[in-house]
Order: sequence, then structure tokens, then C-alpha cells
Amino acid sequence: MAQAPPNTTIPRVPNPPLSSDLANLPGDLRAVAVPGPSNLNDFVRDPAMARALGKALFWDMQVGSDGVQSCASCHFRAGADPRSKNQLSPGLKRVPDPDLCYSAGRGPNFQLEAAIFPLTRLANPGVRGALDPATDSNDVVSSQGIHHPGNEADPLRFLVGPANTRRV
Repeated sequence: MAQAPPNTTIPRVPNPPLSSDLANLPGDLRAVAVPGPSNLNDFVRDPAMARALGKALFWDMQVGSDGVQSCASCHFRAGADPRSKNQLSPGLKRVPDPDLCYSAGRGPNFQLEAAIFPLTRLANPGVRGALDPATDSNDVVSSQGIHHPGNEADPLRFLVGPANTRRV
């Protein structure tokens, strides 16, 4: 995607993968040994049961961040989140004051495109120093989170019209 033309929509990862891609994938991960600490038995009596518990919790909706959607709903593909829409945050973790404003033309439900990357660009490419004010952004690409828990409009502005969207 690094060489994709501007405004190219980043495609979703097909599930199941295309048969033409299967030769490039590692195959069934059940055949790969799970790395772990050499002293695991000092802390865990039954590693097989611990793995079973971990899998159960990963797929449990009550353990998810909103009590409705499990972690596995988005992260079952080796921990990656393949979605490309509504994955942008305006910079809420900015210190000391959060930023509630998206970069121009972006907002909740924004479709990620190759042209917006990298989000931070130098004024003189290849020369460390000033950032390009026309393209620089403190927006952050992340995974969708939970809805604002109240029935009112989300105070952090994760909404499209009157409808709340998932926070990123």
C-alpha cells in the first residue's frame, strides 16, 4: 500500500484468505509451537487449562471493553484489526490537553486512505526539523472502542449527526 495512488481505499483482509494468498501465509498456527517462559510451571499448575481459559475469555462478550462485543470480534486475525473505517482519533491522548478536533476533512466514520499516510510529514522531506503545516496531523489511527455509555450525544464528539459512533 506504500506505493498506492492517493485516495486509495485500504482494502479489508478477506476472510477466509484468497486461495492465491495461501502460499504466502504461515499455514495453520496450531502446528507452530507456542513460545513461553521456561519457568511457566512455577506459576501455572495446568498450562493446557490456562490456555483454554485464555481462549474462553478472548471470545467472552462480558470481558470486552463494552460488555457487548468480545475482544475476538476484531482481534481474531493474529491480534490485528482489519477494519479501515472509523479507526481515527483526533488526538484525545494529547498531553496536557486532549485535542477534540480532527484534521481537515476527517471525522468519525472517516474511511482510511493511503494518501493520508504518514500522518506526520516533514516540511523538507528527508531533513529533520519543521513539520509541514498543510499535511501534518496529530490524529491517531487505532482500533474502534466502545460507544459513549450514555443516551446523550457523546461529549468527545464521536458522533455522526445525532448518532454516536464507537470511540477510537
